[in-house]
Amino acid sequence: MRTTSQLSRRARTWVTALVAAALVMVGLPASADTSQHRPAYHFSASKNWLNDPNGLVFHKGVYHLFFQHNPIGTGWGNMSWGHATSKDLVHWTEQPVAIPFDANEGVFSGSVVVDQENRSGLGTAQNPPMVAIYTSAYTAASGRDGIQAQSLAYSTTR
Repeated sequence: MRTTSQLSRRARTWVTALVAAALVMVGLPASADTSQHRPAYHFSASKNWLNDPNGLVFHKGVYHLFFQHNPIGTGWGNMSWGHATSKDLVHWTEQPVAIPFDANEGVFSGSVVVDQENRSGLGTAQNPPMVAIYTSAYTAASGRDGIQAQSLAYSTTR
């Protein structure tokens, strides 16, 4: 049986790890939004807010990282999927927004896979699709304010 002090130490360790991970993912405030304030060996968007990783896939020699991102602001909102690529998991290139928000929908968390065998039929055997499944958060403009649903997006271009 564990004692209260053992649980407290374990809890403190987990809290410390979670805070460190959150600081890496969230990045820095806009006032420190310069390359000299960015992590050297972890991905961080070049600007604005980012959060949850939504998938890391490897395809044709390239790692693709997708993440929650506000492409137009430093705070939570305008939820979209950012995209970055790497050949070595150390040096990253930020790509254009993969799945952008619009007036009708925020693009919340999900995951992505490479459909290597094209079982979805959304690509070809020679060019399999990346398939993302994510939560759509509908806005008042959509007429479905507050409703969330599972959505699918795919790409055959990289």
